[in-house]
Amino acid sequence: MRSCKFISAMLAVLLTTGLSASAKVSSLEDLQDLPSAQKPAVDTSKAFETDHWAYKTLENVSKKYGLMLGKPGDKFDGQKALSRNEAAVILVNLNGKIEQENITLSEAERTQIEILKQELKGETQKLVGRVDKLEGSVDALKGSVTSLQSADKKNWKYGFGENLKLGGGMQMLYNGSIQKGADNYAPNFSIPILDVNVGGKLHPHISYFIQAFPQRRFDNATNGILGDAYVATDIIPHHTVQVGQTRVPIGYEGPQSPYNYDVVQISQISRKFSAYRDTGAKVLGNWKFMDYYMGLYNGSGNNSTDVNTSMDMIGFVSFKPLAKAPKLGLMELGGGVQQGQANPIANAALGTSASRFARQTYGAYGRYKYKKFETVAEYATRNGYLSQGRKADGFYTNLSYYVTPKLQLLTRLDRFDPNRSIASDHITEYTIGGNYYLSNLNLKLMCNLVYVKDDLAKDSERIVLQGQYKF
Repeated sequence: MRSCKFISAMLAVLLTTGLSASAKVSSLEDLQDLPSAQKPAVDTSKAFETDHWAYKTLENVSKKYGLMLGKPGDKFDGQKALSRNEAAVILVNLNGKIEQENITLSEAERTQIEILKQELKGETQKLVGRVDKLEGSVDALKGSVTSLQSADKKNWKYGFGENLKLGGGMQMLYNGSIQKGADNYAPNFSIPILDVNVGGKLHPHISYFIQAFPQRRFDNATNGILGDAYVATDIIPHHTVQVGQTRVPIGYEGPQSPYNYDVVQISQISRKFSAYRDTGAKVLGNWKFMDYYMGLYNGSGNNSTDVNTSMDMIGFVSFKPLAKAPKLGLMELGGGVQQGQANPIANAALGTSASRFARQTYGAYGRYKYKKFETVAEYATRNGYLSQGRKADGFYTNLSYYVTPKLQLLTRLDRFDPNRSIASDHITEYTIGGNYYLSNLNLKLMCNLVYVKDDLAKDSERIVLQGQYKF
């Protein structure tokens, strides 16, 4: 039993120290040549000077997350240039630490690291190439460990899978009404989200994730106790396949986690057209210049036992034209379509007819991020909104700026037309606000001032405060 755990621990160290899980060695010489064991020589012809943006970024993350160049005590001295090889080692070690310790980065940090990955792509590939010989040795060692572990079936991890992770979070909201209007927002405190989740690996290429919301009802078809609940595999290169209950990938903003929103309440098209879960299968493809999502869903909403006669088919694609020029920023251009039928349960929840009717949603978005600035714009239209043949559409645009790595200011224009056959019935929301990240996304404070202009009813104004904690 002790030898089994010891070998397992050694294997984990080999697989996680300094490189990705595919890194490997076959001899002591190879081990000594690992970037985490030996600092590469400085190539002054390819060095980042102390005032270079890459140097400053790596220095900041090294100090914040306790990373070293190679050997213990070998840190930035602030007086000499940093070779590209050294920078690549730090970046690789940072990626490993983020994965091992489940660190949640801020939007600014994620953008900076993504730019560094593109800048140092050649060097990191060479580092991985230096230890390619590990694969055979690790596979053989894993086989030995598996044989030893087969005699220990009572070990709890066999019941829940390996790499078991527990998580969750909570959002606390105060909605203060400055001027009541047709949207009928009254002053109140609430907890919009309280969730717990568990995930792990059943196999090297098969994982699972289960999320629950304790404050909700299990039999609620549109807002039930069960959140994401799926099994996933990454056995196909550049792809992840999820089977179970997941967020439906309609649009850009809607499928995101509420913990990642820049504003307290997402746009009207996201609230009305997407931002929901359903049971089905989803394929996510990730490539250098393009990401895409395809899904086939039951079309009945989460936790529903309704048998739909027409499945929902969804496709979405996103292009990244600046993937080879990260210094120019991060750009995404995408769009997609959803085809299906509205179902009786969802219709009843909305107070509309319980009969089925055809529904199609089309959307497009653009996103650009450069240093501290980010702008996002999205448009969507739906045929079959609330009733047969009724068309609705809308758009929003965001602009945000990081005053400091922890303080983000933002503004949003959000417009929705609930019935395109009626003139001048738009609902327009104007939002200004700010976010303060005490600990990245794990602990965040949000403040929004929202003015709502309703063409057919009374306008309103409110202030919204929200705090979130995620673990």
